[in-house]
Amino acid sequence: MKFNTKLLISVIGILILCHQSPAKAAEPCPEGAIEEASEETRTYLNTEYEFTFELPANYRAVLAFNNSVISILDPISYEIFQCLVRRREPGHYFPSGVNVEIKQLKYDNLLDAIQEEYDDIKAIRTISISRQKSILYLYKDPHSEPYLGVSFAHPNRRHLITISVPIEVELISNSQGQDEVVPTDVMLKDVMKLITSTFKFTD
Repeated sequence: MKFNTKLLISVIGILILCHQSPAKAAEPCPEGAIEEASEETRTYLNTEYEFTFELPANYRAVLAFNNSVISILDPISYEIFQCLVRRREPGHYFPSGVNVEIKQLKYDNLLDAIQEEYDDIKAIRTISISRQKSILYLYKDPHSEPYLGVSFAHPNRRHLITISVPIEVELISNSQGQDEVVPTDVMLKDVMKLITSTFKFTD
């Protein structure tokens, strides 16, 4: 007795489809504008790299991007982040916040270390954070999104710390009738100012 191979494959395919459980609808994540920072603050302590800074009492500090970034999020953005984690999609989209990133310091010269991370930067000025020379600059992330960043070396001279925040942009038509992306404001600038002005090494 010969089997009809094509018919057998078709039947098996139908049986597999019939026994699959129905796909669950993805959990809708919350939406909303970034919540204003409270005047009250609280202290964030990092025991691994031995530093502290103040953040608004109603904001949350979460570890992101394989624990290499501390992201400071407002309540709505924090709920979005939690939703994405539950959906196992934290890398699909990440809500805007102030990021504190720690990486290996590859160069003694601070500007060289920054340029190793970002090809095209526009240095603004040199400032001091926790008695460390720091460079404030503009740069674009791998998706060409503009950011304001400030970087400085850890006192151990083994790590580079970068505090950054997104820049808001607007699409505007120029005199030739072409659309241009124009920076309009720094997001969460008060929160970034709070973090940079209170940042201290504890060792």
